Amino acid sequence: MLTSRRPKQGSFRAAASAALAAVLLLVDCACVVATTYVHRTLEGQPFAVERLTELHPGLAAQDVTTLLGQPLMRRQDGDRIVWRYFEHAYPKWCDGGNRHQARPEYRVEAVLFFREGRLERCEIARNGI
Repeated sequence: MLTSRRPKQGSFRAAASAALAAVLLLVDCACVVATTYVHRTLEGQPFAVERLTELHPGLAAQDVTTLLGQPLMRRQDGDRIVWRYFEHAYPKWCDGGNRHQARPEYRVEAVLFFREGRLERCEIARNGI
């Protein structure tokens, strides 16, 4: 005589609950929520900071504007024209899932001196980049 053995209902529920708990624990441990922050200017105005390295004496004022954008300030100083670019900002940044990590910030100031429409020299001060 053959008898069929049925598993007990309680043991099946316990096994299913344990498996579900293990999967949830793995998913919870494996997930990292990283946040990406947008660029935010705190003072001054945004300009193409990364292109400052392309400046050189003799460059036409129009070419400088094409590279960096419009300056924050322009003034006449004797026979020279002085342009000032300045930005204090939080750059675009990802925290990598560590919300306690300090957000990077930088300050860049570029003062450009022009004579007869050509770049004569530039003074650049950077902090944080």
